[in-house]
Amino acid sequence: MKEYIGKDEPVSPVMANIESRKFETPEAADPPMPTIPAYDPPVGIWSGLRRRMRDAGKPRYHNPVTAAVLQIIPGLGYVYLWRWASALLTALLFLLAYVVLGLRILQYKPGEKARLATPVTPNPEPDLWNWSLLEPASLIILGAILALLIVNLGIRTYQRAKLDNLNLQVKDLSEIRKARGTFLERLLSFNFLALVVIIFGILQVAKDSEFDLGRLLDKMDNIRKYVGELIKPNWGALFTEKGIMFRARETVEISIIGTLAGAVVALLISFLAARNLMGRNPITNVAYYIVRIILSIQRSIPTLFLAIVFVVSVGVGPFPAVLALTIFSAGLMTKLFSEAIEAIDWGQVEAISAAGGGPIHVVLFAVVPQVLPYYISHMLYAWEVNIHSASVLGLVGAGGIGQYVQDAINTYKYSDIGMALLIVIIITMGIDFTSAYVRARIL
Repeated sequence: MKEYIGKDEPVSPVMANIESRKFETPEAADPPMPTIPAYDPPVGIWSGLRRRMRDAGKPRYHNPVTAAVLQIIPGLGYVYLWRWASALLTALLFLLAYVVLGLRILQYKPGEKARLATPVTPNPEPDLWNWSLLEPASLIILGAILALLIVNLGIRTYQRAKLDNLNLQVKDLSEIRKARGTFLERLLSFNFLALVVIIFGILQVAKDSEFDLGRLLDKMDNIRKYVGELIKPNWGALFTEKGIMFRARETVEISIIGTLAGAVVALLISFLAARNLMGRNPITNVAYYIVRIILSIQRSIPTLFLAIVFVVSVGVGPFPAVLALTIFSAGLMTKLFSEAIEAIDWGQVEAISAAGGGPIHVVLFAVVPQVLPYYISHMLYAWEVNIHSASVLGLVGAGGIGQYVQDAINTYKYSDIGMALLIVIIITMGIDFTSAYVRARIL
């Protein structure tokens, strides 16, 4: 009857009777669904623990005062709020704050300082973990500063918990902004812990690196003297035997051979370092991670250190520089080449595979055509880097213009050094502009 309600057409009594009886028949009614008891799988110890941890991490109300008080142990309040990353970061920052503040504030007792002082270190750094040797007044000052930082941490945690609770109740941004409080409340909730770590950390780093502007200003006369000789290049040193032009040509040749040899090695290894090619089954995935670890270790070794090793191993000359640049270039270009392979259009790979092509066909006809322009671009970039490296490796006896510079330094020929520096600048700028032009044309 409901489907006729509100319609303008008249309904005969016979049709109305038929429609009403239709819903009274048992066949017309929906049969009841059978009740199937839900399957409750057995829960193990670890599964139950993971479930409880997952449920505990869901948004819920937290007492802001409890969270603030728990920050007496830095980071524990964030654990209560179920913010594990913030808890770990806070604990680490508080430890760093103790270290950087302790190195600046804590002092040894007079007798202990005299006992530990040496001619090399007349002012020894305090032992931060042996408080019995430290001056009590400095410990009190440090404790007061750390207490203020804990109070600030509690205020910030209180504000954080209050905003989290507010987010569960309202969705209006104006109410959330109002809950942030006045300017003074926002100032008190500023992260002074991170600020202290940054400022005093920079001061400690400057102290350890012996950064001294006064010393720089005192030596300005020497700097002015040496720079004055460098800007007067000795043009007569260009074409002498084993002179600057000979060493400059040797530098370019070292960089070319090192780049090409590294590119060949990188071309073979880059396919093993591409996740989209190697991550398709467990065996190749393991090979992918092994290659990645080896490449990370390889790139972490400085080129100058490699050159020293090869100079000691195979002797003085340009060949150690070629070996060092080959290893460095292989690691650098393998990373760049593999990233280019990971960015390819996978549709072409699927098309070759659907046509019956094997892995070699996929690489030759789907991967290489897409990444070839990037290979050339990355190889030119590696050549630019190797020009800079080859210019320095000669300082350890690995040939190139750096070896000429080392000889000039030993004989105090600063005008010759200026001439060598000018040639290096010209070569580097020429290669930079040339490679930039080529990359712009092929990409």
